Amino acid sequence: AADGASEFVFTVDSTERSSNINMNLGQVSRSLDVHIDGISEDNDVPVIIDLGAVLPVDYKEANIDFYHVEDGAPNQMNLVDAPALHNDFSYNSATGEVSIALASFSEVTAVVAAGNPWTGGVDISWYDADKTEFTLTSEDQFAGFAAIVGGMAKDANGNEIWDTFEGKTVKLGADLDLGSKNGKIFTPVGYRFTDDANANGIPNENKADISSNVYSFEGIFDGQNHTISISGKGVQ
Repeated sequence: AADGASEFVFTVDSTERSSNINMNLGQVSRSLDVHIDGISEDNDVPVIIDLGAVLPVDYKEANIDFYHVEDGAPNQMNLVDAPALHNDFSYNSATGEVSIALASFSEVTAVVAAGNPWTGGVDISWYDADKTEFTLTSEDQFAGFAAIVGGMAKDANGNEIWDTFEGKTVKLGADLDLGSKNGKIFTPVGYRFTDDANANGIPNENKADISSNVYSFEGIFDGQNHTISISGKGVQ
């Protein structure tokens, strides 16, 4: 404690992001002024602080950069399961809650990337036919969703997975970028291509060999205020 201090007063207030923290296109930030009155200026013992639900849910941990700004200089913090050392932080993707460990107190800023452009992956590991609610948080998961509606997905045994999602809810848990990259083509939700090469996202020069049917998604889709863009060129 500081000399003469009889109690600690902990405050967290919203503030503007430090001009020393650079941001790229598609990133968002959240800045807080974290302060404890009554603690010694030369304190070197980290204090664990639960900030509460200060970030949205379902951000990808790999896309979160957290900074502790001291005297105008940003110091990148370390993402851990349980903060203990100075400049540690944790993030609960289910609740949006953040905890930090700091020995000195000033501004902290989270900089979060919405995601990276889709590169052709298809992930159906999240799917369970017995469930009625799903949350998609990656481009690969959304591609898997599109494949399932179109009947183009297969399980580990090679069995076809086909679901209209009638009576089910699919939620979007993150901003996604489905832009074409590395020659891949995103298959729209519900499309079923008969040409295997095109189905795998590889353009086929012989367009006459490609045929397709369109199947309807019959469930509820909740975007939860997230966006789906095409390489940053607009919301779809």
